[in-house]
Amino acid sequence: MAKFRIPEMALPFPPVKLRDDVAEFKEELCGWAVKWNLIGLRGRDRMLSSDLLEWGIGMTGEGSRERAMLLCRWCLWILVIDDRMDSGPWALDGDLPEFTRRVVQAMEPGAVAPGPEADPMLRVLAVDLWPATSEIGDQEWLADLARHVEDYLLAEFVMVEHRKGNRKLTPAVYRDLHRDLITMEIFFSLLAAFDGPGRLILELTEPRRYASEVVSLANDLYGLERDLSLEEEANLVVLTRQEEGCSWQEAIDSVHRLFQERVSDLVRTLTAASRSEEIRGTANWVRDSVQATMEWHRNSSRYQLQVDKSAGSASGEVRTTERTSPSLFRFDFDRDPYSLYKQLREQFPVTWDESLDAWLVSRHEDVKAALTDPRLTSEGYRWQMAPLFDRTIIQMDGREHAASRKLLTPAFLGRSLDRLSELSERTAGELIERLQGRPEIELVDEFCTILPVSVLAGLMGLPAADVVHLKRWYQATIAYVGNHWQDPEVLRAGVQARDDFYTYLEPHIAGRRRAPGPDMLSLLCTAEVGGEPLPDETIKGTCGLLLLAGSETTAKGLSALLSNLLNHPEQLAAVQADATLIPQAWAETLRLNSPVQYLMREAAEPLEIGGKAISAGATVACLLGSANRDPQRFADPDRFDIFRADGCVDRAYTAAAVHVAFGTGRHFCLGARLSLVEAEVGISALLSAMPKPAWSDGFTPVERGQMFRGPERLLVTTGW
Repeated sequence: MAKFRIPEMALPFPPVKLRDDVAEFKEELCGWAVKWNLIGLRGRDRMLSSDLLEWGIGMTGEGSRERAMLLCRWCLWILVIDDRMDSGPWALDGDLPEFTRRVVQAMEPGAVAPGPEADPMLRVLAVDLWPATSEIGDQEWLADLARHVEDYLLAEFVMVEHRKGNRKLTPAVYRDLHRDLITMEIFFSLLAAFDGPGRLILELTEPRRYASEVVSLANDLYGLERDLSLEEEANLVVLTRQEEGCSWQEAIDSVHRLFQERVSDLVRTLTAASRSEEIRGTANWVRDSVQATMEWHRNSSRYQLQVDKSAGSASGEVRTTERTSPSLFRFDFDRDPYSLYKQLREQFPVTWDESLDAWLVSRHEDVKAALTDPRLTSEGYRWQMAPLFDRTIIQMDGREHAASRKLLTPAFLGRSLDRLSELSERTAGELIERLQGRPEIELVDEFCTILPVSVLAGLMGLPAADVVHLKRWYQATIAYVGNHWQDPEVLRAGVQARDDFYTYLEPHIAGRRRAPGPDMLSLLCTAEVGGEPLPDETIKGTCGLLLLAGSETTAKGLSALLSNLLNHPEQLAAVQADATLIPQAWAETLRLNSPVQYLMREAAEPLEIGGKAISAGATVACLLGSANRDPQRFADPDRFDIFRADGCVDRAYTAAAVHVAFGTGRHFCLGARLSLVEAEVGISALLSAMPKPAWSDGFTPVERGQMFRGPERLLVTTGW
């Protein structure tokens, strides 16, 4: 793609006076959102540094602080929904039409508030936002606002269907859709409340519509580069280029001409409206909000990815799509991350991902260097792990980490490992006995997931009968940890699972303190740090972390191993004939299909990675899934080959491993050897029991997951 020029987009309006208390506003807003479970610590950190939220606050100018806060709560509510739509669970599986119906129902007069089990987004609207909004306007104004909220949600649904490939957008359809997606009409209604809403706001229908389109067009022009990085086709420039078959610059110029026309329409209608003293104040709110929005679009970092400052001129800024790096939040990442990794390694080995709010490190050499650099700490887990398990070994560094690791290591070595091997063998035998004789089985849920949970239950000395509960709890907490979109339902379910698990552990901890045994829980209950026993909460957090990390990674890895073998019958036959090949088959699977796709680190001080300057406090995402497929380190890296010469199986389960599926350096996975035991014992027993395993007719395994990845289902005919 060639360079293109984004023309100047100025409005003939005076600068907007922003509020003086923006920082205080942001703190209060984020506290409100956390209180209502709309966001977690990750969301809070991002919101506090967000210039988008500052724009929402700034739009309120010198208006009443109480009403400004209400408007900003609406702004934050919409931002959270927008994040969920862009790439979160709703974008793939959510029932948005039903949510929209319930939102509309909650805004009707006399609506009954939903119970505490309802979606937090719906509950905060019904219990907090809408009652407060109802106090400042009449029914006509409220109906107008409710209609715009419904239009916004319906437009989001159309966008989700488009991203799924179920609906094609044309430029004409998209223009109407995007006006609603921009949500300016919602804010215009709320801003009008500063001067007393009612009939007057309806008289500004025409300038409001023009203002929404001005903002929509500016969004697409300024946001073109970011949309291209996300491979987002829902942009008027992209759609115009597709429909007219023109160049990028011609499409940009076409949209810019439309922008200028709508600016002229906006100025004309606002000038006419301002002649009326009754609606002059409201007209000024529309004017100032559009101006504030334009200033944000022009200056926001999220739209300034690769501006060529040296090529700027009075006529605009020069940019180029050639230097626009892809994002992990690209809609198709979940389906195929490996194409994106290839592009990153070849063109952007160390690059900033604005959507993830992190530096992406993709080459094997750079990932290994980053994971062993003491200046990159584990503080990045404070928003993922700390809200669930407080401070555990995974967040520790230096002496603190070394001391905790020394405490836990005995449970994964020597006699302990022998006991876990016996437990793995017994568990695998019981699972196979349940499956015996069935001509078709689903191996992810019925074998790969249950085996590691059962082994970890045995490691901690918990009853085998409780595995079904442990599985449910760990799956809810693993969803919490991977919840970059801060979906409130996932946050709430994860915290509830943690609380249930902690309550479950309490009598077991009390029992081990009285009468310890040979299990991990007893080890923790009898351990001392500085002459003092570990607090109950520390023991609970450590057990929660072990259950989460040890179950999910091994379950995904076992599923991937079986999938790889079934996809390569000749290698499957070799493993069935010689079980001693399982360690190298397991190592090759971990390389090719890393269960953990990336690890997050935080820069304790400024440093350089791959020639890029990383500032102190920045988050670094070490892409294990990319490093393990780097052709500079592995020959033919996308091929599954248990006999590959560059696998170095003898070191594959140590910190000297050539693959980085277990991490490397001081945080190398404690359970690496345990995972090998589970694979050796479990897969060997399973493949020995099934005479002729093969895919069921018409079945093809599908990998899913952004941070934790593996096959969703394995539907297999057994030969029994």
